Amino acid sequence: MSDKKYQLAVFNSNGIVHASEYVAEGAPIVNSDAATWAIVKGELWITYSGNTQKYKLISNDAINRYYQVEKTSANGSVKTVVWFYDQKTALAQAQAFINNNEISEVGSNSSPSTYPFSVIWINSLRPSSKNFNISGYVNGMEVTGSGTVTRGAFSTGIFEGVSANRQIKTLTGEFAVGGTTVPMSSYVFDWVNSNYEPLGKSGGDDYFVVRGVPTFPATVRVNDSGALYSAEIYNNSSKSGYIGTVSVTYVVEADTATTALLRIITEERNAFGMIKSTLQSEVKIWPSGEFELIKEIFRGDDSVLIFNY
Repeated sequence: MSDKKYQLAVFNSNGIVHASEYVAEGAPIVNSDAATWAIVKGELWITYSGNTQKYKLISNDAINRYYQVEKTSANGSVKTVVWFYDQKTALAQAQAFINNNEISEVGSNSSPSTYPFSVIWINSLRPSSKNFNISGYVNGMEVTGSGTVTRGAFSTGIFEGVSANRQIKTLTGEFAVGGTTVPMSSYVFDWVNSNYEPLGKSGGDDYFVVRGVPTFPATVRVNDSGALYSAEIYNNSSKSGYIGTVSVTYVVEADTATTALLRIITEERNAFGMIKSTLQSEVKIWPSGEFELIKEIFRGDDSVLIFNY
């Protein structure tokens, strides 16, 4: 009998992992204990009895995901490995165990069933600074560039006659088009209520006022979609000139075993109801409520700009 020890773990989509004792090859699987798991910024976190073990992603070939942690003890260093398989591979491994009594590190990478949309939205408003590269074209000419987008801390103020929270969002950098380098420098204030739901925008080229109350789902699943909110666009806070409308929708798509892709689509129309521009934000989301902005694609008249973060 081999001295190698094995552990059978099943990672469920509800965030629960059931793991057996470490046993020798050929021994029966016993004492399945439940813990919780989540993927947080690329790390696998497993929590049992109040203790959290963090595993770093070593490799990811889109089918097998290999996480590892190294523990140090008096007897030296011990490496613990966790594998995720796609469903087809996991079933094949399980069948091999049944047929041949061969134990291997079998897991399930079924996409988690729910993602806390409201938590993800609030987390996206945390003060932050993120770099990006630009590619695309304007009027048939190639565009390249880079920059930084920064979100500041919230402060209180008055928006549309009511008390609200205000956050400044700035964009700086430069881009080259047609052989000419152009600096970028802009800002806008995002206004939200006490629940961090959007009320509007000010301080930029336009003045946005959200219609009614946004319809934010508490949680979302893969293949979910829907409307989030819409707004009226004016030239300034006096609202003397009507420019058009903006609508914001979302779509959730499958990604990896432990993440999903959230696409936020912002569509702007002019005063005559014609589409003026669209902005699609691609965000990787985790069941824990963490997120990572990956890409934004802006499409306007004779222009497509891609912001890779």
